[in-house]
Amino acid sequence: MEVWADNLTKEQANRLEKYLINSIGRRDLNEGSLVNMTGGGDGGNQIVVSEETRQKLRDKTTGVTRSQETKDKISKWSDDNNTKKPVLQLNASGDAIGTFKNIYEAARLTGIDRRKITRVCAGKGNQTGGFYWKYAQNT
Repeated sequence: MEVWADNLTKEQANRLEKYLINSIGRRDLNEGSLVNMTGGGDGGNQIVVSEETRQKLRDKTTGVTRSQETKDKISKWSDDNNTKKPVLQLNASGDAIGTFKNIYEAARLTGIDRRKITRVCAGKGNQTGGFYWKYAQNT
């Protein structure tokens, strides 16, 4: 099994799902190989999947290799959705006191929820965890 993205917000996960379904194509529409019944991004959070079903899915996808084209599409999506941007941690004076490879690393090393860091970096909040945060390109 290959993990394409992790620790996404629901909005990011929905966008990725729509993008991948659109890029790869649905079998029911004779556009591709996916068995999705919708264009994606429309829910599924209420579905409870048994451990047996999870194991069947794992068994089916273990060892599957993705084409370079699919890998490139996933990488482009990640680039477009700020999952790879460097992040700066700033003190109250606005001085950079930490630099992180991305939001995931910042969250892991500081213990601050990545969703809160994302909100501040996106300008939807002032600070979190007692710090200000910015994407390194925005400084």
